[in-house]
Amino acid sequence: MAEAVYKAFLPRKLNYELLGNSEAHLHWHIFPRYQNDPIPQWPVWAAIGKGIVIEKDHIPDRQQRELLINKIRENLEVVSDNFQKAP
Repeated sequence: MAEAVYKAFLPRKLNYELLGNSEAHLHWHIFPRYQNDPIPQWPVWAAIGKGIVIEKDHIPDRQQRELLINKIRENLEVVSDNFQKAP
């Protein structure tokens, strides 16, 4: 999944977080991180806690979200196919 997200968003790097405290199951968060992040060395949650949020003009609209979802799906299929072909 991380590889598909990376290929769809083309970030500088990805941050991974595994949680399970507030939910009765384990789940992952995968955060694309960019060179222009306000505080790139901080974890995403710490930056949000300090009042750093995404500006409304950076939130994708419905069409942009659908394009990103489709990119992730396409990349996930490629990654999955490559994984299945690996020895």
